[in-house]
Amino acid sequence: MSAIEMQERAGRLAFEIWLSLLPHSPAVSGAPHRRELGSRPADAFRLTPVTDAAQLSPRDLVLALHNYGYESGNRTIMSAYTVREAVRERESAVCLVASVNATDAMVHETINIPLGGWGSCDPAKFGQPRSQAILPARLRIPSASRTIARLGSLDDFLPALHEHPDYPAWLSVYAEVERHQNAQLGHCGH
Repeated sequence: MSAIEMQERAGRLAFEIWLSLLPHSPAVSGAPHRRELGSRPADAFRLTPVTDAAQLSPRDLVLALHNYGYESGNRTIMSAYTVREAVRERESAVCLVASVNATDAMVHETINIPLGGWGSCDPAKFGQPRSQAILPARLRIPSASRTIARLGSLDDFLPALHEHPDYPAWLSVYAEVERHQNAQLGHCGH
């Protein structure tokens, strides 16, 4: 397997594992945005809106969807998509809660979660801010500018990630790519 194929495999494995940790119902079918009321997922498989800061804790992962121009689409995501489908649709909106007070949360808006490619699949950085240099952003709760849903605590996702049956394969492929890259760097330096 070439280095590029290994990178692609590591990215796919990471993305599949991440998505498998999110609630999803195989009973729902069809395109989520076209589901009728009777065919929508049960509440246990859908996002629940965060309407009060007391619903959040530090180290929670949240989906914070921008409303400007997307209100209708966000309502559909909240009502017709499973959590897994919603995150797949808007993965860039997953944030990490840094702190919470009575009216708002400070969130890291860009975090390391698998997005399907090599650049986002480092298992050691899962759920961590992409850069410590970027300060957390204030997220008012309730928010007129965003629709917010809690995905769960990072402290619950990490053990589930490590216990996933495909996690050793992800680690192995990731380590092999890193070894290959380090060997290439060493070879180029001499």
